[in-house]
Amino acid sequence: MVELLVANEMVGGSNPLFRSKWPGRLVARTPPFQGGEAGSKPVRATNTESLVMSKMIVAFMFILFGFMVGIDMFRKMNKSEKLGLTKLFAYSILCSVAAMAVVTAIVLIF
Repeated sequence: MVELLVANEMVGGSNPLFRSKWPGRLVARTPPFQGGEAGSKPVRATNTESLVMSKMIVAFMFILFGFMVGIDMFRKMNKSEKLGLTKLFAYSILCSVAAMAVVTAIVLIF
């Protein structure tokens, strides 16, 4: 692939203190392999994005199913079981907040 320097030769990337070995932006001279107008994203990038989107949809479906089963189980509990579960959730939230406070304090101190 042959590349062509398009920008100003004095430009060295995003950080002016550390100039890169290849200043400016390099652009390919060859036409796209897809043929014709390929759009702003290469074909590989769109394939990867659709794979990520399908994984997100599957994960959402599992989470939705978990919530539906959990709500159904919660409705079938008696009063004492609901109280015990509520105490357990409150305790776990309290522990999570305490852990975040400790981590935040460590980050701020050091």
